[in-house]
Amino acid sequence: MMIATAQTDFASWDYMEGDYHKRNNISWKRQSHLQELMMDSFIPIKFSLKDPVTNKWTKWETYIEDMEHGYDVHRSILYNEIVVECDYPDYEKNVKATRKIGAVLEGKGWNPTYYYSGNKSIHLHLFLDPGALKAITGKVSIAIRNYYVTKKTFWKEFMEYYRASIISGWGMMTEEFDQQLIKCSHLIRTALSRNKIGYKTYIGDTYKQVSMIPFICNEKNGLYPKIGEIVFSEPSDINIVAKKFLIMLNLKNKKKLIKSKEFTLADFTKKVGFESEMLCLVESALKLKISDGRKRLLFIMANELKKVYSVDKVEQLLNEWNDLQDESLRQVHITYALNRSEDYSLTKSYLVELLTEIGIYSKVFKED
Repeated sequence: MMIATAQTDFASWDYMEGDYHKRNNISWKRQSHLQELMMDSFIPIKFSLKDPVTNKWTKWETYIEDMEHGYDVHRSILYNEIVVECDYPDYEKNVKATRKIGAVLEGKGWNPTYYYSGNKSIHLHLFLDPGALKAITGKVSIAIRNYYVTKKTFWKEFMEYYRASIISGWGMMTEEFDQQLIKCSHLIRTALSRNKIGYKTYIGDTYKQVSMIPFICNEKNGLYPKIGEIVFSEPSDINIVAKKFLIMLNLKNKKKLIKSKEFTLADFTKKVGFESEMLCLVESALKLKISDGRKRLLFIMANELKKVYSVDKVEQLLNEWNDLQDESLRQVHITYALNRSEDYSLTKSYLVELLTEIGIYSKVFKED
């Protein structure tokens, strides 16, 4: 059983629903967090649900219907994300290892977000600010850039190198961390998902806040897990890491150089905007009936419409769209999407994949 429903497991379903007004609604907070992660990534995130009883997994998908009520949701790691997992057999040893590597990371300019996994391990989530690439000195930046035609390949290989450096403890630490998390394709339990003892929860934004007593949140004790902010980092050692990465590229010497002095890594920090295309897409989607992916599309439509219309007008448009559907969403979904204060810039690849999945790409968006 992957998903809690009121009919099959009322206690878990009720706990996840919580109280929206008290901001302890697990299903919405987790889904909101995942939406924020997806919108920050130009590479689609994949998900899988785990059955807490049989330990069986679903296929990796970029979207799973009713995922917000999944017991244990795992996701792929973002292109610019590093996850350090301290996974010793006992919690106290994990705290000690976390504090040690956390102190080093924070000293290097990283801003880790610390999570208790809900069992015994602790996760440190790090997000590299793409703009940090601009700190890499000219010759090194040009030399690395000349190895890569696409930013997707660059980010994949550079971040795997960066992850390996950190997760190995820079070859200087006696502590061991999960090596599987070096690969971007490896899955990690997402925040507010259920583990053996409790739900994965935020426990601090510095190693000094990591307690020797685990913060257990579950249906039995009535405590609710928390989500930390997504904080981007500009580490002070990125130039050194880039130089070592370049040495590794030169030693491998498997890539064909572009050989241009005009290219730098700043090319790979840019997001391509297409606001007019987005608005056209959203206004077209407002006229269509959609069977799958309505909640996901709702966030995107609200985000884009708020850039050009008043909140009242956006609410009217979304309500009219919702009334058009064969199965309308609850009003709380629209209210939540409207009240989100963040604005996101989406990538075309993310949108194309979503629209293709829900079957409306060919209707509202012409190929370039």
